[in-house]
Amino acid sequence: MQNLHLYPFEKLGVEVDLWSSLLQLPILKPYRRFSAIGSETAIPALIDALNIEDNYDGYEVVRLRATFALIEIGLPAVPELIETLKVDNLSARYSACLALSEIWLSALDDLTGELERELEKLENPPNLELIRTNAACVAPKIAKKYQSQAESLSMSDLEKVISYLKTTQNTISSLSNIETAIGDTLSFFGRVELLNRLEEELRRNQGIGLFGLRKSGKTSILLQLSFAMRQHPVVHIDLQRYGGKQRYGAELLNQILQQLIKLVNEHHPQSKGSNFNWVRSRHFSARSAKALTTNAQFSDINPKSTPIFKPFPQDSPASDLISEFIQRINTLSPLLQAAGYHLPILCFLDEIERIMPTKTDTKERAEEFNACFGVLRLLSQEQRQLSLLVADVHADCNRINQWQQPDVPTNPVFSFFKEYFVSPFSQSETTRMLTDIGELMGVTFDQDTQIAIHRESGGHPFIARQLASLLCKKVAPENKGEINLSAAQRYLNKPFTYSGVLKDYFSQNIWADLDKRNFTCAIALLKLLTCTQETQPQITEEALFARLNPEFTESQCLDALLWLEAVGLIHRDAIADKDYYQLQVPLLSRWLRMQMKPEEMQQWQL
Repeated sequence: MQNLHLYPFEKLGVEVDLWSSLLQLPILKPYRRFSAIGSETAIPALIDALNIEDNYDGYEVVRLRATFALIEIGLPAVPELIETLKVDNLSARYSACLALSEIWLSALDDLTGELERELEKLENPPNLELIRTNAACVAPKIAKKYQSQAESLSMSDLEKVISYLKTTQNTISSLSNIETAIGDTLSFFGRVELLNRLEEELRRNQGIGLFGLRKSGKTSILLQLSFAMRQHPVVHIDLQRYGGKQRYGAELLNQILQQLIKLVNEHHPQSKGSNFNWVRSRHFSARSAKALTTNAQFSDINPKSTPIFKPFPQDSPASDLISEFIQRINTLSPLLQAAGYHLPILCFLDEIERIMPTKTDTKERAEEFNACFGVLRLLSQEQRQLSLLVADVHADCNRINQWQQPDVPTNPVFSFFKEYFVSPFSQSETTRMLTDIGELMGVTFDQDTQIAIHRESGGHPFIARQLASLLCKKVAPENKGEINLSAAQRYLNKPFTYSGVLKDYFSQNIWADLDKRNFTCAIALLKLLTCTQETQPQITEEALFARLNPEFTESQCLDALLWLEAVGLIHRDAIADKDYYQLQVPLLSRWLRMQMKPEEMQQWQL
């Protein structure tokens, strides 16, 4: 996986600073960051972001945030989104479909109303019901001219619009039939049932831990949640930037406050021409504080005269900032409500392992973690102001109680989070995804190929999409868009020969993580299952424990089995009174065999 900063931006005619800004965009109203360069420049840059190759680290965040930016921009972005449906990049097509489907819904009422108001001025208005029914289909034809002409549509313009209704609807149908192809717009980016459950949990202040393999869709789910729950104030922070810092608490708390203040500035009806920024004095007056904490109406609050928060000094211990941070959150909450948001505040912290105390960390670093997550838990559990969601590969933050540093209190979020693991797709979900891919690419996968892709990928959507993309490139052109198993089998048997992305995925995103973590028991189990699967496709729990004893304890084996099963790398069958295990991802077994010499494989056989 290459660093996004190494991407050849100049070939797209895009400034590197623009792309760096896009990577850091907040979820809500992200297009505002492009106002300095104008919408005519912003839209092409965002469209370029949809087309970024998948082998750059951070591509998923860039693409999804660009998608949401284009949705917020709305009608002016439609023509170029339509053109994006024709590109080869499958992920870009999906993003364009998602954006278009959302724009149709939001544009329908506005566009219809504008047309009807103009039509009412005419002596012989055309069929209003026709316009009302088909207004969304007008967008691709008049989007570029809509904003400039909405105030002065002529009779000839209106006649053209009406004549375009039927033909435009047919055009949209021919471009993959957006409504059918996208189906449920979340079916590609995430799981609808899981998203619905997470939304319900967060609304009632339940702490959530979202865990799963890298590339399993965790970041996509966080971004979708941010967009789906945008009626709440959303803070989304990647904790990677704090890795290795001894004192990071003040910076993290500052960033939470900064994102909330930006939301007030962007949505507050009285703050359009003013900035509610960091302030000179640290406290409101007692009178102002009382007004805010007693749910005063927004009309009583003047943003221009509101004192500003002074940023916490970055070298201050987080434990010294807790009381002030709570007071600032309590100050911002009514402002956010007055701006139209619903509580609780949603705080999403990605890659929490970056700041988890390890045995080599200093006492100060462990104390920073305790202070930051202690105050966030208090705001969630006691004050009901905030809902906290953390995400990473492993659930250590929820399962480690005592840190290894001496004289440091226990983990404040031990057993606090309700754990959700991002599991693989079922066969029906994989089939739905492959059907959508086929419709967008203009190809068809026969049933046997869909079953084979699901089996080889173990239901992991990233792996399945990469296999589908490989077959679209290698098989579809030679078979007039029809992909059957007999033609696909060659590439399914040796995918690593043709796809460096797949090869790198197993080495960098699965195995490297186990190595770095020194998760030797999980590594041993995967090798054992791989080298024994030809003679024993399923192995009993007792046989696994007996083979790994005395190098690993029964507790270590159970921990490894539970995690491997939760993330979908192995499968467990309960038969009678015994548990049987087997590898769930045949491609992982194939990749692992490539890394082992014959004598090592023989050593790991039962």
